[in-house]
Amino acid sequence: MTLPLNRHILVIEKGEYMNAKEKIMMSALSLFNEHGCNGTSIKMIIDESGVSNGGLYHHFKTKEKIVYDLYNQVKTDMLEYLTASIGDAKTTRETFRRLWTAQIEWSLNNWKKKKFIDYITYSHFINKFHSEEVVAKYEQVFKVLFEAMENGEIITVDKKYFGFDFMGNIGAVIAYIKLKPENNNQIFIDFTFKKYWRSIVNI
Repeated sequence: MTLPLNRHILVIEKGEYMNAKEKIMMSALSLFNEHGCNGTSIKMIIDESGVSNGGLYHHFKTKEKIVYDLYNQVKTDMLEYLTASIGDAKTTRETFRRLWTAQIEWSLNNWKKKKFIDYITYSHFINKFHSEEVVAKYEQVFKVLFEAMENGEIITVDKKYFGFDFMGNIGAVIAYIKLKPENNNQIFIDFTFKKYWRSIVNI
C-alpha cells in the first residue's frame, strides 16, 4: 500500500483564497528554501507575493518576524498531525510506530515545509525561534516516549539529542524513498521502524 500523497494540507497553500499574510508566508517559504533566510530580502518577498510594501509591514515589522511566524506555524501543523496519528495506541511501541509513520508521511507530503524546518533546525536561528506553544506541543507529542525513558523501557538520553537522532533517522528514510519511490509503502516503513526501535529499546 502506497502512502497517500495529499492526506494533510497546511493552510498556507498558494491559491486565490489566501489573504495577504498567507501570501507573504507562502512566498517567503519558497524563497527561504531557495536562497536561505540571510539571502532573502524583504523586497524579494514583496515581489514574489505581490503584496504591497505597506501590506507586508502591516503584518510583519521585520524579516525575522516572518521567519519566526512561518517556522512556528509549520512546526505546529506538523506536531498537530503527529498528535492526531497517535489515536488510541496502547503501548509505547505502538505509539512510536504511529509517530514514525506519520512523520515520514507528513514530510513526503509537505516537502517544502520539511525542508524549511530542517534549515532552521540546523541553523543558528533554532535557539530563538521555538515558541512556548511549540515546545509544549513537542513535549505532549513525545510524552509517552519520555516517560518510557524514565521507567527504563527505552534508553535514557538527553531530550534534545533524542529529537535530533529521531529526525536524522527519519531523514535517511525519506531520502531513500525519494531516491526509490517504489519503497513508499507500509511494509518498508514498518521495516525501518523496527530497525530504529531495536536501537532505543532496553533489552
